Formats: sequence, C-alpha cells, structure tokens
Amino acid sequence: MEETQDVNASGDGRTWPLAAALTGRGKHMEPLKRVPCPRALASPLTALVLALASVVLMAPVPPEDPARDYSERMFIGQFNMAGGSDEYGGHGSEAPEALVRSIKGRSPALAFVTINEGCKDWLDYLDEQLPDYNVKFDPVFKNDDKGNPQPQPCKHDSQFGNAIVYRKDFSDFQTKSYELQDAVGHAQRKMLCLGSDSKRLVVCTVHLVSGEDHREQREQEAERVRRWLAKDYAGYTVILGGDLNDEPGSEALSSFYLSDYGQDAHGALKEVDSPCGDDINERDSCRDGEHTHGELPGGLLGGINEKFDYLFVSPKVTVHDADATKSLYSDHDPLWADVEVTYPHGEQRSSPPAQPPPAASLPRYVAMGDSFSSGDGAGDYYPPTGDRPEHCKRSRNAYSQVIASRVEGALRHDPQQDFVACSGAKAKDVLNDIRNKHLGHLDESVGLVTISIGGNDLDWANTIVQCVRAQFYGPDNRPRMPFPGLGETCNNIIKKVVDPKLGGVLSDLQAILQEIKMKSSNAQVIVVGYPVIMEPTDRAKDCVQSAGQFVPTGMRGDVRDATARINKELRAVAEREGARFVEPAPNFEGHQICGEGSEWFNGLHGDEAPFHPNKAGQRGYASAILPHLNAPLDDD
Repeated sequence: MEETQDVNASGDGRTWPLAAALTGRGKHMEPLKRVPCPRALASPLTALVLALASVVLMAPVPPEDPARDYSERMFIGQFNMAGGSDEYGGHGSEAPEALVRSIKGRSPALAFVTINEGCKDWLDYLDEQLPDYNVKFDPVFKNDDKGNPQPQPCKHDSQFGNAIVYRKDFSDFQTKSYELQDAVGHAQRKMLCLGSDSKRLVVCTVHLVSGEDHREQREQEAERVRRWLAKDYAGYTVILGGDLNDEPGSEALSSFYLSDYGQDAHGALKEVDSPCGDDINERDSCRDGEHTHGELPGGLLGGINEKFDYLFVSPKVTVHDADATKSLYSDHDPLWADVEVTYPHGEQRSSPPAQPPPAASLPRYVAMGDSFSSGDGAGDYYPPTGDRPEHCKRSRNAYSQVIASRVEGALRHDPQQDFVACSGAKAKDVLNDIRNKHLGHLDESVGLVTISIGGNDLDWANTIVQCVRAQFYGPDNRPRMPFPGLGETCNNIIKKVVDPKLGGVLSDLQAILQEIKMKSSNAQVIVVGYPVIMEPTDRAKDCVQSAGQFVPTGMRGDVRDATARINKELRAVAEREGARFVEPAPNFEGHQICGEGSEWFNGLHGDEAPFHPNKAGQRGYASAILPHLNAPLDDD
C-alpha cells in the first residue's frame, strides 16, 4: 500500500513531428510514403519556399481543441469504518471484506472513497484486493501527558487513521496532511488531501473532534479546513468527505456550506445529499440529508438518529444522486454520490473503462406490485415499454432499484424485463399477468421476488384523501365553517370503503403467491407491507403537514390503526404461503406526515401522487427490506 509520501506530477512534454503536422493525425498517424519531387520544382525559389514551410510546419502543434473542458461522471463515497470503537473495531477481516465488495460492486464508475477511523491492516487488505485502486493512509497520533505524539491504535493490533481510496488512472496526485488538533490526551484530528494540478482537482478527508463538550473546538477545526482549502486549492474542484461529528445546521458546519444555503453559512461547498440538490437556496431544509450514524439493532433497521458523515463538492459539480446505505460492521452508514466533474483543458482518460455486463448465470430479481412498488410519487421515471405503459410510473428511485444496486454481483436485475410494478395495479391485474404470461417475467431463473399489493384494491390513498376532506367539507361538499375537524370520522370512512374489500385482496394475494411458487420455485418471495403515513397521536397535537394541509389528531390515529390491521392480515397470508413479510413501519418512524423529522410522503397538494412515499420514503422502504434478503449484500 502506498504511504503518505508525495507523488509528483509529471508534465507531458510531447513534441509534434512534421509528419503529424502535415497529416493532422497527431501521434496516432500512419507512416507517410516518400513521393519523388519533380525536377521542375527543384529551383532556388522553390527550395526557399519549402525551407520556410518546413520551419513553420516543424513547430510543435498542440492537440485538437486543447482548451475544451472534459466532464466525467463518477461515483464518490464517504465512510467511517469505526476502527476506534470497541463494538465495531474488533470485527477483524469482516469489515474490510465488506468494503471491498462494496467498492468492486461500484467499480469502475467509483473514483474516490474517503475513509475515517480506518485501521492499517484493513486498508492493506483493501490495497491487496483492489488492483485498480490505490490506498493512501494517514496515521493518527495522540499526545501523552508530556505532549509527545504517540501512534493511535485501533481496537486491535493495528495503526489507526484516515485514508483515501482512489482509482489508479488518477495518477498525478500530490499528498498533503493537515493537523487540526494537538490538545493533550486527545486523538489527533487531521485532514488528508490528494491534489491534481493537471485536473485542478483535490479530494480530502477530514475527521473533526466529537462531543458536546468540544463544540467550540470543532467549530475552530472546521474554520481551519475552510481557510486551508481556500489558500492551498484556490480554483480547484473540491471533493470533501468526512465524519464531522455534528448536525447539518450547527455553527461549526457553517464553515463548509456555501453562503447561498443561509443559516449563517459562509463556506464554499455544496452538500451532495441535500434535499435541495443543485438548487441551493436559504430554505432551512437545504442544510439536511440522510442520517448516517446510530446504533444497529438486530432485525429491522432503525434507531439511526444523527447525521455525522458528509460529502461536500464545489458548486460547479453536478450532483445526479446521493444515498446513504447500511453497514453491518460500523455504527456509521456509508454515503455515496453520483456526480459529474469537469476538468479544464481536455484532461481526459484515453478510454474510460466500460461497466462489465452482469453474469448471465446469476439469478434474477423481479419487482412486482402497485404504485408503492413502482415508485409513483418518487420522480425520475423510466420511459414506457410495450408491457409497462407511461401510467405505470416506474421510478428509478423505487425501493426495488435501490435494492438491485445493493445485490449486484449476487442477483441480476434488468429494469426493462424485471421491474414490472405498475401504478394503479390491483391484485387481480398481477394475478392475470402471471397466469397469462403477458410479461414472461417469472421462471426458474428468478431468485428473488418483492411485491406490495392491495392498496389500490382497498382504494387506500383515496380513502385518506376522503378522511382529510371530511374534516372540511360536508356531504353536500360545502365547507364546514367555522369548526373544521368535526366531520365524519376517518374510522367510519375506512370501515365503509376499505373493510368490505379486504377479504378479496387476501384471497387474491394467496393465489399470487401460489402462482409465483409454481413458476419460480427457487425464488425467495418477500411481501412488503404498507408504511404508516401519519404520525402517532401521542406525539403531537393537530398539525399542518408540509403541503399546507391541516391534519387532525384523531384522523392520524385512525389511519395508523387501519394500517396496522391491514398489514397484520397481509402478513398472515404471506407466512401461510411460505413467503416472508416485511413490516416497514419502524423505518418510517419520525418521517410520517406531521412527523418530527423530514416527511417521507407527498402531501395532498402537489404534482406527485398524494400520500405516496417520495424519494426518501422509497429509500426507507429499501432499508426495511434489505436485512431480510437471502442474497449476499453489498454491506458497506
């Protein structure tokens, strides 16, 4: 593994021969044939003209259009491996093995991973197992009582520190390490940077001091990072990842956020997983992002309640997507982003490697179901196909697409063939598709099937809309004034609309599972329940949800109770037919309508499907399902 010595950039220094200048073919030209010169041209004047021409033509000729910028789309990542933790630091080879799988699954598009709390032996393993990547390790020290720095160990016999994993075609990086803290008794907080003069690009990893008692120290460290980047890398494109040990709205992190974010931000960077994306503005919600730190209980994921890990980029970098995945061997979640970086003056890899095709022998993953499965309401929809028309609203943000990216290498998934969920689908629609082989998506090559179904049969989303309207409008559709909230109870509406249809849904689900079992006998089948859309009544009074709609306390309780009852019945059928049932409710806690955190559902008013999961909600769905898969996961 490479240590922290500097790697000097080397200039091109090429000259362009006469033959290249004559043909315009540059260094890849074909050899020129000698052509005899006619005697008539061999005069003193002709010789002089040819001599002058040769002087001009032999001057170095630059490549075609040297000033043209080049953009490259890549993945970047940030991960705290928790090597300094008693609970997670002692996992031995399991932690680096999981990270190797994760990097290989994203290669070659993955360009950089910034790492905190890594262990030297873990990073050596990464270096051995990832032939297309380099690993730059920066050890951390701790001052003794006399102020002398001592190497900081991991929770096993290995040195502790930060690192950057980077693709080998980025070959001219120069390394610089910055010390952020030297207080006696504290581990040295550092920033490690790799800078490329030719690409005007710098990638840094930083680890700030933790704890409420060190808030002022953390703010000072963040401000030092801001000043160093401005001084040493002015004009560079910046990628900065790190465990910053603070929430997005803190004063310390104002040193990172571009001033356009507001909230006293005075930095120069953009957060890749901000809900506002590239549309930076002063709304409070823009300084936000997925939680990345918390405990990892057994079974269903949950309990993640803090955001400590960040990926920042220069504002000119285009952010296409960002996502926090799950880790089994750290109390931090890896953060990944799909970005587009522009290099100046034609800096370009000669032939970007192509993504290898999936192995044809791998079992397939088929995603079936209704709008909650198709991702209606989550945006970024696939174009229609012959079998899946436009109204199916198959989103690239749907939970199945998140899962497919996590099981790559263990299962294969072609969205055109295997993503057959459709907004508006009812249980009988799915049953007919399977029986009549309209889609041809089920056979013995299938290894995993996920499905949520029944919501459209029960008219569930529209029932909730009726519940809201009943608080404001009477049977004659006239507004209830002056006391909204005194109309028909949501519980009564649910009993009239939903309950009479539930028996038929359960019967159809049983038939669907039996058909899947006959056609794909080797497949693991997962039936996914419906998330609880409303915040519980014991946490808040009447509220106004994000779309500006008043939601009474009693209505929220009725919706929650009905959701639990529906899921209980779906679970009974699934388990009776040998399928696994996933209850998504714990993953959505705090993110329901009127919840304490960001809302993972669309409101009643807006362009997207009312009361359906948004992009963040689909990720919440995926995090509920992933722990139940038999397939090996891309854990980190």
